[in-house]
Amino acid sequence: MDFIPWLQEQFSTQWHLDKLRVGVDLDKLRGGSGSRQTNGGNGSGQSAGGNVSRQSKTANAEPRQKIFVLFDVDGRPVGDKAAEYSSHLGEYSRAHASIAHHRWKNVSDDDKRLIWKRISEEYDLSRTTKGKVKAKANEYWRKYKSSSLRKVYDKCRTDEERKRHCPCAIRKEDWEKFVDNESTKVGKSHRVNGKLSRQAAKAQQRSGRKGSARIAHELESIKEIVASNPARTMLDLDHDPVAQVLGHDTKGRFRGLGAGVSRRGLDASAPAKNQFKMQKEMASTLIGEVQDLKLLCGELLKDVAMMKSGQGLNVPFSLCSGSSQLNRMGPTPQGFPPGLCSASCKLYSMCREDVANGRAIIGEEVGGEVIETYDVILDSVLVPHAQSTNCATLGEEEIGSIVDWPKALTVFDH
Repeated sequence: MDFIPWLQEQFSTQWHLDKLRVGVDLDKLRGGSGSRQTNGGNGSGQSAGGNVSRQSKTANAEPRQKIFVLFDVDGRPVGDKAAEYSSHLGEYSRAHASIAHHRWKNVSDDDKRLIWKRISEEYDLSRTTKGKVKAKANEYWRKYKSSSLRKVYDKCRTDEERKRHCPCAIRKEDWEKFVDNESTKVGKSHRVNGKLSRQAAKAQQRSGRKGSARIAHELESIKEIVASNPARTMLDLDHDPVAQVLGHDTKGRFRGLGAGVSRRGLDASAPAKNQFKMQKEMASTLIGEVQDLKLLCGELLKDVAMMKSGQGLNVPFSLCSGSSQLNRMGPTPQGFPPGLCSASCKLYSMCREDVANGRAIIGEEVGGEVIETYDVILDSVLVPHAQSTNCATLGEEEIGSIVDWPKALTVFDH
């Protein structure tokens, strides 16, 4: 306990120093006031120390520049200053609109004008209307009442207990009136109906504290950056378009990957992810090629089956045969032997599409030779862009001309 006398001595010394300092400050104040009264009388002139008076400073001070806030088409604040603007507007709404009012329309016009005056003096609101600002103030005021109900009102069982637990930021008389309003039958019914409506809501907002308007604005900004320079999407996580708009990712959190992802683990897994991505692309390419080959094989099998069926139907024709499938059209065209005749038929393409009508020149095959094509007199063209044997397309063939057409693709009329 030997240190107690020393401690008392230190306190005594410090007390004397503070007393002397206060005395010096009082002398300075007295001297300054005397010089003002002597020189300026009412303090409007310059003092003996050369300082300018408070009134002259106020008169010569430049007006404060208002903070610019960006609003969307619906009058909702977006951009960098949106959070600060919303915070100040909510603060002014809670300060000047009493919680004792049952509804926003019961708040006096003077209080509403005071809220508008304070927020308009601080921020540039030329891009929005006064009504939208007041509507937003109404929203913040109602949220404040709701939070007060959840934090204090719902935790107490009786009105006396609720009135005793008055929040620090609310005047006692306003809080007591607020408790009385919420304890009525109308207030209780409104709260019950509100809870039921919130439970029945299917599409609830899950965008966090930012709100849907600010998030939509940020997404549009990211899209504009990508559209102006698509190469920026290949930058790292600290410089890509998402980081340029939303800022750098915090520790242990990456946008799009969730929480619990470290930068070291992300960098270490990058080569394996790239290799897996390449293998996945190769596998998808092979699967696509196999599907194309399957389709092609199916088409070829159908064509072969049709050709086989056509060869079975289009047997060599003899003048002695009494086939009812052939329609003899009279004399043989010029340039053909007189023993031949013609029969009306339909010409099909490789895709099994009826492309033209004509008359096939039919007769006994010389020496039993099997022919693969018919000489067909072209009567009409149904598909002009279909491929022909003589010209590029059937549309280029003249009506009445003779074309060579495969027997497998020639079907006679019944």
